[in-house]
This record gives sequence, C-alpha cells and structure tokens, in this order.
Amino acid sequence: NTVLSPKALNNALKSVDKNTEGVVTIWGGEPLFNGSQLKDIVSYVKSNYPKAQLEMMVNGSLLSEEWTKFIIDNHITIGISHDGPGQKYRGVDFLENPAICNNIYSLRQEKLFFSFNTVYHRLNNSTRKILEYFMCKEDEMKVELGVSPRLIRYINKVSDPFIFKPEDYPIMDADIEYVVSLYLRKLLDNDSKFIRKYLGYLGRVIDSAITAVNPDNNFTFDKNPHCGCLGYPHVTITGD
Repeated sequence: NTVLSPKALNNALKSVDKNTEGVVTIWGGEPLFNGSQLKDIVSYVKSNYPKAQLEMMVNGSLLSEEWTKFIIDNHITIGISHDGPGQKYRGVDFLENPAICNNIYSLRQEKLFFSFNTVYHRLNNSTRKILEYFMCKEDEMKVELGVSPRLIRYINKVSDPFIFKPEDYPIMDADIEYVVSLYLRKLLDNDSKFIRKYLGYLGRVIDSAITAVNPDNNFTFDKNPHCGCLGYPHVTITGD
C-alpha cells in the first residue's frame, strides 16, 4: 500500500478551508486492511478539519468489535459493500457471521451505518431480489437497513462475465419498470419509512423540484438519516 505522509496530505488539501463543514470520504481497496494508516488519516482530518464529517466505505469482512468501537469513538459514518443474493460472486458472506452482524447492529443504533452498497451486474440483475434479500436481513438482524445498488460498467477483462450485454436489455427493462412502479406506489402512499430508506437523496431532489413548481407542496420527506437509494447507480471504477 502507498503511505500517505502528512506532507502529501497537506499538499493535496492546501486549498481546503480548515473550517469546512464538508465530508471527507475514505475509500480503499479496503480501509480496514491498513489499520495504522487509517488511524493516521482519521487523526489528521480531525486535527486539521475539526468540523468535517468523516465517511468510509468498507467491505464488512474485517468489521471487528475493535474497529466498531474505533468507528463509533471517531463518529465515522460507514457504508458496507455487500451484493445481497449476488454476494457469492464476490466472496465470503460475512453476514453469516453473528459477531459482524452484531457490530453492524451497534453502528446502526448509533446512526453511523447508512447502507449496504450492492454491485448490480449481469449475474446479480434483479433489484426486486436484492431488495427482498435485505428486507429479510432486517427481520433477522432486527435493525433497519438499506441498499444502494451500483452499476458495473467496466473494470477490466476479469469483469467480462459480469458486464451486461445487449441480449440482457429485456431483463434490464423489466427491472427498471419494477423500480419505477415501486417508486410511484410508495410516493403516492406517502410511505415515509420506505422513502427515507430507499429514495434518500433522490427523494429529496424530487421534493425540491415539486416545491419549486408548487411552493404550497405538502409532501415532505422524512429528514432523518437515510439508508441508501435504489435509484442512484454508481460506476465502481473505469479503465484497466
């Protein structure tokens, strides 16, 4: 791993106001894999940008009790990579580990876990199945969860089996139809729990647009922390 020295961080962030209230997001690889560097980065940010909010994306498999305490003590909001029914293509399913599930529960109780990030790909191509998977996990873990599917476009040749092909378009069309109809149904029902969990940022954009047209808009989104967003696809990485 490349070591980020304080000098390198100072050079990279020299134009950032020390009083910024923005968000610093820590990505990997896997941040928890390089513990000493992660602790140094968190310490640096807290010392130099005390008003900044820390976020981090982890894969969950290293989420020990020690790391959970560190995350809580430093008030780091985390997202966890898990592919739901497609996790078998990624590797070991850490949600079968009761200790890790307990740690996720603790983080959610502290409002520091916001969503699972799921890679949506050719072999994991059903938003309905992804959603149903995490709804079942909510019942098992007795904690409110969320999911934010990400779309793989291209990583490298190893990813070829996971990339959508033209012959997959009918499946994708059916999935999009499901998502749109689900959104509309929940919006019309004013299902605040679903909206908070699954529309998240997108829901607030819709709310702002409605209010701009109709200032008397009575439809408002729950302002509590959301748990992800079904309609917010991400590209994981591009190039070789």
